[in-house]
This record gives sequence, structure tokens and C-alpha cells, in this order.
Amino acid sequence: MRNLNTTEKRYSSGTVRSLHLLFAAASAAAIAYGMFAKDDTVFLAGIAGAIASYLAIRKRIKESLLRREKGERG
Repeated sequence: MRNLNTTEKRYSSGTVRSLHLLFAAASAAAIAYGMFAKDDTVFLAGIAGAIASYLAIRKRIKESLLRREKGERG
């Protein structure tokens, strides 16, 4: 059976990490813009992006800790 989670295989760890941080920064900028410009749509989109970024980063950290417990490098 083919592994459906192929993102980790195609991209290096640094690339994925950079994309997560870039998306988190863009979400923070959207939140700030939405607050100062009083644009609720942009603010809520920024909140949704920040939550998605948090969950993605949290998933990678958990996977890294599980690999470390098993003795694998990652």
C-alpha cells in the first residue's frame, strides 16, 4: 500500500519549516491589518491561518518527538 503522506519525502525539512513560518507570519500580518483597518474578513482569515499554522507546526513537532523516541533521526 502506498504511503499517502508524501509531503515529507518530496521536500526537505528546511523547506517545509520555512513554508510553515512564512504562512504563520502572513497570518500574523493579516491579523494586524484586520485589527488596524477594522476589516473583519481579513482579521478572521488571519485567525484561521494562524490556527492552521499552529496545528501544522504542532504536528511536525509531535512527529519529530516520536521519531526521536524511536531512535530515528529527523
